[in-house]
Amino acid sequence: MQAVFNSNRRSVVVLGMGGTIAGEGDDPSQTLTYQAGARSVARLMADLPLPCRAQIEATGCAVIGESVAQIDSKDIKWTHWWDLARRVVHWLDEPSVQGLVVTHGTDTLEETAWFLDQVLGHRTRFKPVVITCAMRPATAADADGPQNLADAVVVAASGAVRGVVACVAGEVFSAQAVQKVHPTRVNAFDGGPVSHIATVHSGVVQRENPGDALPLVSQSRWDRWLTPETPIPKQPWVECVWHTGAASSQLLPLLASAGVDGVVVAATGNGTVNEEWLMQLQSMSVAGVAVRCATRCSHGALVGDIEKGQTFSGLAFYPGLNAVKSRVQLCLDLI
Repeated sequence: MQAVFNSNRRSVVVLGMGGTIAGEGDDPSQTLTYQAGARSVARLMADLPLPCRAQIEATGCAVIGESVAQIDSKDIKWTHWWDLARRVVHWLDEPSVQGLVVTHGTDTLEETAWFLDQVLGHRTRFKPVVITCAMRPATAADADGPQNLADAVVVAASGAVRGVVACVAGEVFSAQAVQKVHPTRVNAFDGGPVSHIATVHSGVVQRENPGDALPLVSQSRWDRWLTPETPIPKQPWVECVWHTGAASSQLLPLLASAGVDGVVVAATGNGTVNEEWLMQLQSMSVAGVAVRCATRCSHGALVGDIEKGQTFSGLAFYPGLNAVKSRVQLCLDLI
């Protein structure tokens, strides 16, 4: 732990998880070849350019940095999520802390956001957790990380949003909505069918959606696992599978025979699968395998029997969640 800005007793905590935002490469002109997670949070804060530092100092908050992990987010594990959640809870319980920022890789940011949203629940009602990232490494001549980090600190200190959110390229998205939609461009994230809830310009947060995507509810069932003394719960085996044209009839039976706990199907269109897959999924469900459906479409949500939480073909789904977030949710539900 290291305080990198000091102004008064109010503070924002920045927890580092690595990623491109902390990446280093040999050539400043290269933005695609680098080592992710090479820099600590303290280094990221110390290297901020003067305009970014000025934006942060204008919040009147001290900034405390702590590295939780220094990884490429494609390598994130179940244990990393729980370690991060526990550190978030530790800092949320500090009276002087106004909010938290998590620096993260882009590849699995949306899954980490949904995990934190669910296990933290009401804890973020008044102290937001703002996840940010970068598409270019810290050594790039036109690195986007410093501005994203400064914006995230401003959002965390502002009191303008609540819950777990993502702040990228001047836009703030809810944990439910945020998704990575492009592999290389700087504005690589959007909210699918849901607009951003706020923007950040020159250190000013402008709230654009008067309500939150989802109400913050109590998640006290996770409290005992959010203390360092309790072993992290075993991760259920849940796989995402994609339904495609000419989909293989061998995949689902193989997973069932191997003992999978749950399956999330990224289905075509509005949650459709061919008749063979539908029969196999129904058989798996009867046998005790948890089956959930999502759409493989990048924009739009499934429409079905919302009261039952089922598609029109009878497959259960989580309203408003894409396939990867549905997998996170199912893992949590199976604990």
